[in-house]
Amino acid sequence: MNTSIPAIVLTCQRYAPLAEHMITCYQRVWPDSPFRFHLPDGQDTRDIAARLGSRVVLRETSEGNERGRFRAAVLDMLKNFHDDEWVYWCPDDKYPIWVNRRIAQNVVASLCEAPSDISGLCLTKRQSRDKTMRAGDESCEYWIRDAAFREIHNYKRIWLHQFLRVRVLRHLFERFPPVIESAKVMDTLHRQIDLPAGSRRLMIKRNAMVLGESTHRGMITANCAESLLRHQGLPNGFRVSEQRIVIGKRPWHWRFTG
Repeated sequence: MNTSIPAIVLTCQRYAPLAEHMITCYQRVWPDSPFRFHLPDGQDTRDIAARLGSRVVLRETSEGNERGRFRAAVLDMLKNFHDDEWVYWCPDDKYPIWVNRRIAQNVVASLCEAPSDISGLCLTKRQSRDKTMRAGDESCEYWIRDAAFREIHNYKRIWLHQFLRVRVLRHLFERFPPVIESAKVMDTLHRQIDLPAGSRRLMIKRNAMVLGESTHRGMITANCAESLLRHQGLPNGFRVSEQRIVIGKRPWHWRFTG
């Protein structure tokens, strides 16, 4: 791709190894992606940048990348972007397992032509009948080549990896408290916040990306542990859960493509 898209990584010092794992997974499953991954500056993320090179951009934030300072870190990383710009939102607690690269590249190519009210495009659908979508409301459909999207009417599924206009992400984090003791707290907070006026988030109707959960209740999921052991090793200080959590299912007609 000729155009680089900033990928905003929600992470902290303890979870930096999982952020690195997520980035390397993108390099494997979508090697020609347009992303440059923006991480808050810190010794741990400097080590990541030294290993991964120009794919990583370190951003100085007012409160570093300490756990609990998620609001300041994200808002500082968005500081130099215009509200209408597109970024790729990718928290470190997810990682890509499979991407239909044809669909994904079509979405990337469409961003510059998207109507101004289209403010989010997510390539992963959690389940076959996702309740974030209003069944039967065909007026919500939006097509990119042969991929159909349906509208999400709030901030549900915001922790999935997705393309967002800066205003949607900034609006959310501006309404969070300065200190958030755990990322889990944000699961409750985001349900109380409406999207900014004139913004429509869209989720694909048939999965073009499958994501793995990196952690479950502070432990590394079994599926993430297997991926880490294949590629970089388990980080210190983490236990491994028996839980396997995979988000999305590869559509049967795309299983041999992408």
